[in-house]
Amino acid sequence: MKEEIEKRITFVIKTVQFVEGSGGAIALTCIPLYMLALGISIEGFGIVFTVSSLFSVVTYFIIGTHSDKLGRKRYLILGAVAPPMVAISYIFASNVVHFVILRVLSVIFGAVYVAAYRPLIADIQKDAEAGRLWGGLFGLYQLGATLGGLVPAVIFGLHWEEVVQQVEQIDLQLFHICFVFVAVIMSLRFLLLARYIPNVVPEHIPKMTFSVKDMFQNMNRNLVIICVLTFVSLIVIIPMDDYLVTIFAVQNLRATIFSFALFRVGLSLLGAVNNFVGGYITDRFSMQKTIAALYVLMGFIIIFQPYTLTFSIFVLLYFSEKSFYWMGTPAVFAIETKNFRRERRGFDAAVLQTSGILGGMVGSFLVSLGLVSALGFTLIFFLKAAAMFFYGLGIFFLVRD
Repeated sequence: MKEEIEKRITFVIKTVQFVEGSGGAIALTCIPLYMLALGISIEGFGIVFTVSSLFSVVTYFIIGTHSDKLGRKRYLILGAVAPPMVAISYIFASNVVHFVILRVLSVIFGAVYVAAYRPLIADIQKDAEAGRLWGGLFGLYQLGATLGGLVPAVIFGLHWEEVVQQVEQIDLQLFHICFVFVAVIMSLRFLLLARYIPNVVPEHIPKMTFSVKDMFQNMNRNLVIICVLTFVSLIVIIPMDDYLVTIFAVQNLRATIFSFALFRVGLSLLGAVNNFVGGYITDRFSMQKTIAALYVLMGFIIIFQPYTLTFSIFVLLYFSEKSFYWMGTPAVFAIETKNFRRERRGFDAAVLQTSGILGGMVGSFLVSLGLVSALGFTLIFFLKAAAMFFYGLGIFFLVRD
């Protein structure tokens, strides 16, 4: 690929990351709280995330394979066209069925976008600068998320008479305003991709199949190991980070919606700083050692989180955990992308993404069956800590240079 095209792709994707982070932060803050405000149970959350995950699995394989054949741009645009309409539709959602439908649409078009996005980054990634590339991308995403996270904080903060109230007492129209902001921001992302991203079609593409042999026997050994580690660890990590942490903070620690919005802003700013730092660490030290050290540290911090008595103490521990998480993110993505086959990056990215989605789907399915109610949050936090140990040490001992 010509150097000028690589520079253009890098600039456009970094800009898009910032914009996407702004919209994503609003959605990440508001959707779980909105579901709680409508009275949806923990089991209802599990149903929503389980059903929607099924659709993303198929989408990843189809788009990942075809982006290798036909180029990345058309699928980036296709994945970006629907989110503004989905965001507006949340205004009309009122029960589990509605959220299932909207979540299904979100993950399908999100899968279309990511299945082309990750191979596109792999097309321009250079091993010596992989950490800084991913650190910059995620750092800009988190900077955007910091800006976007201020939107719900300001909207809810302007209604001071409701700041001290709990989520079930908040005026739903405030959530609706936030969803309009998401739609506008995601429309800007679509316009940037449609206007400025060049199409990239990799060279020397072989005939693609969906056989077991093609998926596993011909795949890089390291990537197979990473897929297994990702699947097992994300059974717990995805439900925790996607919605169970929100439920724990709001229901167990009685965090107000305003304080939780500020919590998300601080988390994003922390992520921006640590992603940039993590990018430089990744390029200076072994990726395996970096991941192992940071994930083991996270595991020990998570063990203490369920014993917090106030939201402030929980925020301190959660921020500490996420500092190490974001610091390790460039190393995780760099080592994953490094092990994609050159001519089948879209396909390999699809397999990797699918392993994570399936792990999260299994976890959400267990939540829908009442796992959290049966085990309690304390044991769930312990399982998350074990997942961190499993992933970090697995990468260290099993993935070769």
